[in-house]
Amino acid sequence: MAPQVVDAARATSEHPLGRRERLSQVCLNRWTILLLLVLARILFAIQDARSSLATARREALEGCAQVESIGSSIASMPNYMAAGVNDLTARGLEHAVGALAATLDMAVTGVEQIVLFVVHMMTSTYLCLITLAARGSIKAVADVSSDMAEQLQQSIGEITSSLDDASATLSKALADLQKKLDKVPLASDWKLPSADLTDQISRLKSLELSSGLRDGVDKLGDSVPTFEEAQGYVDDLIKVPFEHAREGIQAMGALRFNRTLLPVPQKQQLEFCSKSSSISDFFDDLLRITVQARTIALSVLIPLAVLLCIAEVCVIMGRVNVHRPRVLRSRSSSTAKRRDWLFAYATTPLMLFVLSLGVAGLLACLLQFALMKVIERATPSLTRQVVDFAEDTVRSLNRTSLAWSVGATDAIRTLDEQINKDVFGFVNATTTAVNSTLDAFVEQTNRELNSTLGGTVLRDPVQEVLRCLVGLKIASFQNGLTWVQEHAHISFPDVRNDTFTLGALDQLGGSDSAADLLSNADGKAGDAITAALHRAVDKLSTHIRDEAVVFGSLVGLWLLFTVGAALYISGASFVERRGEPVANMKVQIEK
Repeated sequence: MAPQVVDAARATSEHPLGRRERLSQVCLNRWTILLLLVLARILFAIQDARSSLATARREALEGCAQVESIGSSIASMPNYMAAGVNDLTARGLEHAVGALAATLDMAVTGVEQIVLFVVHMMTSTYLCLITLAARGSIKAVADVSSDMAEQLQQSIGEITSSLDDASATLSKALADLQKKLDKVPLASDWKLPSADLTDQISRLKSLELSSGLRDGVDKLGDSVPTFEEAQGYVDDLIKVPFEHAREGIQAMGALRFNRTLLPVPQKQQLEFCSKSSSISDFFDDLLRITVQARTIALSVLIPLAVLLCIAEVCVIMGRVNVHRPRVLRSRSSSTAKRRDWLFAYATTPLMLFVLSLGVAGLLACLLQFALMKVIERATPSLTRQVVDFAEDTVRSLNRTSLAWSVGATDAIRTLDEQINKDVFGFVNATTTAVNSTLDAFVEQTNRELNSTLGGTVLRDPVQEVLRCLVGLKIASFQNGLTWVQEHAHISFPDVRNDTFTLGALDQLGGSDSAADLLSNADGKAGDAITAALHRAVDKLSTHIRDEAVVFGSLVGLWLLFTVGAALYISGASFVERRGEPVANMKVQIEK
């Protein structure tokens, strides 16, 4: 069938309304109305976003107040925990001091017994050595005396026997000489002396060693000291300072730490929301963005709508005749005809209206999506403010914990000084007394040696043995006691300044954990600030998604009809190539 040609002039003249009437309705053209609908939807979306942001700000401020309350509670936690922590610290110190007292008591008792044991061991050893030396010397002297007496008696016997023989021979010779002298006339009166040595020989035979030497040796054996007096003297002197120290240690074991010396921090009231307008400023910035978006939409779409009205006026005035029917004249190529027909089908006023409505709606969704992304990008800034709140809380905790630790450490150092002054003062006094006692023991031992061995040959050797065996050992023992005296002190560890902030510092490892720090039991308080903004974004996202589905469906409907028309044209081409006529196909588009 041949295409039908419609005369444009005749079509215009046959229109029931004149140009003036049509100009009165120019502002109601479908393109302007469509654009105004898009503008209205954008304005409604912006207003809805402003309402959501206002709600989010109110909820965020409420959440901030709740977070502030939780932060104040956390910052005041040292006040609530101080009583328990102070009691725990005091009980720990009391138990530590009690255990120290018990240990010191056992140590003092052990040292006392060790000192006594050492003294007894040294005196007993010294006594054994003295006894050995004295008894051995006495026995040696006694044996030498016996041998000397026996040898003396034997020698005297031999001498007296020889003297007897010599005396008898001499007496006989003198008697013979006297007889001869008596016969001499002039020498008859001479009398020779007698050679009788009987009395002298008798006295010589009765000669013995003096009994005084044996008596002196026996007396020396009986005078060996037993040191019982020295041991008793030392025992009494040593026990006194140790008993005194033990009394002081037992009194220390009953120590009750004064808990009022440990400080109790004051409650803290954080005001990072009350005195700071950061959250309100944040939402004010977002609201200003919505105002800017509304201004941009009005400044762009309204002039565009006016331009569309002007374009419609131009059409009506005949400067641009868009109502002229497009007539597809017969062409040599049927393919070109079908292509023109498909283009005309897809661009009919109805199809263009559906497509324009869908595209305009998607454009509105795009503008709303851009607004949503702006709000979304601002969310981390709000999260950082929550982290700043957590850091403020931790800083307040740090200050409180530091102040408490300083006071607690001062109290503990006072206890250190008291213990070092009282208890270890007893220890120092004990070591000094023991040193003095050991010196007195040496002096007492020397006095006993002087009283028992004075004037004997054993005095100097025995005193040398005393110096070597006892004196040097006691000097070493005294050096050890002096070292104990110099190092006898106690120092309890200081209280850590992060006692109340360990958990908070562990929790403040990142943004999420920082928000958790200010969360209540259900974990929502810390997120209440950002959650309000998230809800506004989610609400806007839901509206955009729903509208995108609706307007996308309109575009899809246009595509569906266009694809259907294309399939129809393809089928017609296939039939025509087979030589079969296509019935009732008019490549003509009428208005």
